[in-house]
Amino acid sequence: MSCRNIQKLLPLFVGGDLSDKKGGRVKLHLDSCETCRADYEAWLLSYRTAREWLAEDKLVWDEVDWRRALNRAVGMRRENPAALALWPFRKVWAFALMALVAAGLSWVLVRPAAMRHFGPELMTLASADARPAEQDVLSMTMVSQETGLKIVWFFDKKFDLEDK
Repeated sequence: MSCRNIQKLLPLFVGGDLSDKKGGRVKLHLDSCETCRADYEAWLLSYRTAREWLAEDKLVWDEVDWRRALNRAVGMRRENPAALALWPFRKVWAFALMALVAAGLSWVLVRPAAMRHFGPELMTLASADARPAEQDVLSMTMVSQETGLKIVWFFDKKFDLEDK
């Protein structure tokens, strides 16, 4: 095995999580390679240190201590404000209000497009005082079917076509 492969397997070898076959290969390589052996010693030292720290941290808690810690943890969780805690209403009312605002905004944005689409009939239904505005400028758009070239012509009220 190469040093690169051994470096990947060293943490598993130190923890005893390698199969016998791979573990034997790692041992053979460590006997012949000083660099990998030094890395193995470093891994082994950190592994033993971590195990000692874990052994020191093990505490024997009785049922009363567990309940006290659990109640403290649950009590701290209740003190944390919810995402909508600053909102004066309940979540349901907040979401309903947001939906209502979204519907209102969409109505305001879609309504002018609908008026343009359905024409002046809808506009007269929308407001009784609406008079059709006089058109000052007339436009005509021509699109070439072959090239897609678009030509827009604008004519004002004083347009006079003279045939010469």
